[in-house]
Amino acid sequence: MRVPIVLSLMIAGPAWAEDCETAYDMDALFEDLGASEEALRSKNYAASSKSAAAMRDKLSCLEQIMPVIIAGRAYRSIGAGLTLGGDDDGDKWMLTAAEVDPTFAYGVEDVPEGHPVRSLWKLALSEAGADPLEIEGKNLTDGKHFVDGKRINFPSATDERFHVYQWVQDGVHSFVIDGNAFPPEAFGEAVEAPAVEEVQPDPEPVTATEDLMSATVVKQKNWPGERVAMIVGGGAAVVGGGVMYGLSAGAHSRFEGSTTEVDMDKYKGQANAFFVGSGVSTVAGASAITFGALFFIIDGDPRPTLDFRF
Repeated sequence: MRVPIVLSLMIAGPAWAEDCETAYDMDALFEDLGASEEALRSKNYAASSKSAAAMRDKLSCLEQIMPVIIAGRAYRSIGAGLTLGGDDDGDKWMLTAAEVDPTFAYGVEDVPEGHPVRSLWKLALSEAGADPLEIEGKNLTDGKHFVDGKRINFPSATDERFHVYQWVQDGVHSFVIDGNAFPPEAFGEAVEAPAVEEVQPDPEPVTATEDLMSATVVKQKNWPGERVAMIVGGGAAVVGGGVMYGLSAGAHSRFEGSTTEVDMDKYKGQANAFFVGSGVSTVAGASAITFGALFFIIDGDPRPTLDFRF
């Protein structure tokens, strides 16, 4: 059931989001999950809370879609670890876990009888079941969108819970959101970069003469790309002409040493072709160099100039 409601979009994510210098894959998630669950079983709540916080902080760096069955288990471990460690955010994760995986029940192989996590889970199940809230007037951008491993077509998520929102477009982009506070990327909106104050250089003093003449140095002109290409290409053509001339001389030598009519015709054709190509390439290259240099002299002179104003 989708319940539209007008809510203001919260742009900033949780303060504890990871900076994602490295991606978080399923292997790393299972390692953190195992450490958290083992600490819970042994009632080492300090270690459990530490592992839960580490796992929570890395969820926004997931490089794969979170499977639903793993989402419930991970959220449950995060919620239990944080709550037993004194973090109030643990309640929200336990509620999400109860709604993602409501059929789960702790067994003796998970935690012993009388363990406090059993009471936490029972309370979460009793409070779960709220309907997702959709952001009215917003459409998800192109790509595939997931919340807690489930595909969504509208920007909706249950309020007062934490969720993992993932957008698939040129890779997997993961975010931890509070309620339905989807990030701007979900709607194809540009994310504003923090403003960087531009440092202006000190102005250079202008020296004036007795007759109030001022001189300003004009910025050095850039060499036009097409003229640079003419010079470079012309040089390459001249070099190529020299190579073909050498090949022509070699073919001529083989022609003079030929003993059969077939070889004579073959090497004669090669010598003529290389000789003609050498001439064409050399002339074209020399012309390109000449015109390129001429353009530099006319209006491409890269030397600094002075502009006088009276």
